[in-house]
Amino acid sequence: MPSLEPPELASAVAASLPLEAAGALGATPAHAVKSIAFVGDSIHLGAGLDITTVLLQPSPHTAAATLRALLKKAPVANTWKDATVTNWAIPSSDPTDWSSAPDTPLCNNYSANYPHLKAACRDGAPIMNYIGSGYDAVAVMFTGSTTPSASAWVDTLVTLKTALDAVNGTILLGTSPWGGSSAQSAAMPADTYRTVRVAVEAEMSSRGIITGAHNTTGVMPTNTDSLHGRDHAYATEGSLWYSTLP
Repeated sequence: MPSLEPPELASAVAASLPLEAAGALGATPAHAVKSIAFVGDSIHLGAGLDITTVLLQPSPHTAAATLRALLKKAPVANTWKDATVTNWAIPSSDPTDWSSAPDTPLCNNYSANYPHLKAACRDGAPIMNYIGSGYDAVAVMFTGSTTPSASAWVDTLVTLKTALDAVNGTILLGTSPWGGSSAQSAAMPADTYRTVRVAVEAEMSSRGIITGAHNTTGVMPTNTDSLHGRDHAYATEGSLWYSTLP
């Protein structure tokens, strides 16, 4: 289990990022309580755009919070009922930061706010080394919003999956909830972000590695930056993750 506090408790974001506690408790499950970790970037974190700082402050209705609430309400027979959900995602991070070592800009901009990133930057080591291991599931989602090559980006995603596979249970690879579907693409501005997200999703699909949240039908609204989501979009993403748990 994790040895560090989750990023929700990092000092600089504590005021804006609640513990995402969910209500609507059901009966106590008969099985052992499972654990889920979120690994990814600002969209997986659930960020909205904060124009006053370099921080992307999380929405109060993140995908992790939604998933946690759904698991609280799940039937007793659901083996994932009451599973812990820890959101380790870090804004602007990419798969290589997690499987190899974080780059200098990421360390400079965010290490003060995320203890696991700070430790990785200090040691020049993979971020994944500082979130614990032995999770029953790891939900992984990176948008690839700035990568020049979808193929190269997905290669780094596969490398991270292999590393996580070695020390955890099921690894679920998801796609940007407002990335690749034809309906979504038509509603998005014709910018670089959209173009790259569509290419990344197509590459993942061609390799048959999409096992996590994957929006193929609904159009989910983004924030004014055309990259991050609005609250109910993140909530929908959480529902998609719920439906993919094995």
